[in-house]
Amino acid sequence: ADVSLTPIHEACEAPAPCPFGTIALPGLDPVPVTADKDVRALFPGAMAPIAGPLATQLGGDVALLGVVTVPGGKLVVPVGSTALPGADKDARGAVFAVTGWLVQTLFSCPTMPSLPPDSPFQPCGASYITFGPHDAEKGAPFGATQLQASAYETFAADPACCSGSTSESRQGTYLIRQVKDPRLTCSANCYGWLMVGRLDPIQ
Repeated sequence: ADVSLTPIHEACEAPAPCPFGTIALPGLDPVPVTADKDVRALFPGAMAPIAGPLATQLGGDVALLGVVTVPGGKLVVPVGSTALPGADKDARGAVFAVTGWLVQTLFSCPTMPSLPPDSPFQPCGASYITFGPHDAEKGAPFGATQLQASAYETFAADPACCSGSTSESRQGTYLIRQVKDPRLTCSANCYGWLMVGRLDPIQ
């Protein structure tokens, strides 16, 4: 949405969505907007309006997913575009709309790394967004963008998952937000992508 959000600062310690601000629309009362802990952390102490375009999720409330980056004036770019920051560039919190095919692999890890659940830095089972359809039985797509494992089941349109370690890839326009590998041992290429939404036309 090409709108701006006026932050509010209410005490809220929960990781779940909490009141975060309001969006003013012509002729309507201000629309309350919530944000989860990760999104709130992107705007510490924000007082000035946060300008759009804003990615929001409509449900029981309106939830802020982030501020969408528009590289070169393009709202949507292909996955793998040079407009996207690489794993060595810190653009934490930046949200991009990308087109591609979403697929999931479900190979288990012999040992679990010291990562939060459903992390995009998980080395085994993960979701990926790639240039074209991919057969998940062949493993991780070469050159694809790795995401958190739940991305496919949460955001793929009509997800068909899973027989053994396979899923059917689904084309779409998806929202991804850059995040940092939380492990203290990471010293290079420490940035990855969390899928936060899918864009669908409004009928």
